[in-house]
Amino acid sequence: MLPDYLRRLVDFFNEVSISECSVDEFSPEYEVRILDIDKQGMIEKIISLNGAELVNNEMLQRRYIFDYPNGTLRENSSWVRLRSVGREEIELTLKKRGSGSDFEKTVLVSGFEETKVRLEAFGLVVTGYQENIRTTFKVGKIIFDLDTWPMINPYIEIEAPSKEMVLEGVLLLGFTEADATHLVGEALFRHYGIDLASIKELSFD
Repeated sequence: MLPDYLRRLVDFFNEVSISECSVDEFSPEYEVRILDIDKQGMIEKIISLNGAELVNNEMLQRRYIFDYPNGTLRENSSWVRLRSVGREEIELTLKKRGSGSDFEKTVLVSGFEETKVRLEAFGLVVTGYQENIRTTFKVGKIIFDLDTWPMINPYIEIEAPSKEMVLEGVLLLGFTEADATHLVGEALFRHYGIDLASIKELSFD
């Protein structure tokens, strides 16, 4: 059973969703990152893989991060993300960090700023605005996201339906399991000595 602070959000997600799927349950997410990559070299490596498919190229992603005013989500390793993916698709995600994997539920919503207003009316507050540029490839069921963020070095995120397939993706790129990290968000920026929580707007401007 979900705690009340998450259950209320799930009910809100059902209300604003334009997706056809239910959001009553969280689904596991298996992903790792390889930091400090040579982006162009990595792109060339992925293109050389059998069956590599370019999904998105240099796509600007904009996002708002939300929490309750008292910080309940952050205290429980959870967060709400409203993300504009390209020109049309807008995702609303409720994510909770787990042991070795994240648990999340994402729905599609209509209107980036409109949904922000509705989240604030619900009782959440914006804790940060962030931008990144993402290039995405797919090899079978393995997703390779090459991410560029302000202030830190490029990295690649490898995501798949299982831990075993994630490791397969790591090996395909010539890395080992020891090269991979689960660092994300504030912990990832802290790796570079940056306090992400103190940065209210992280953009390329």
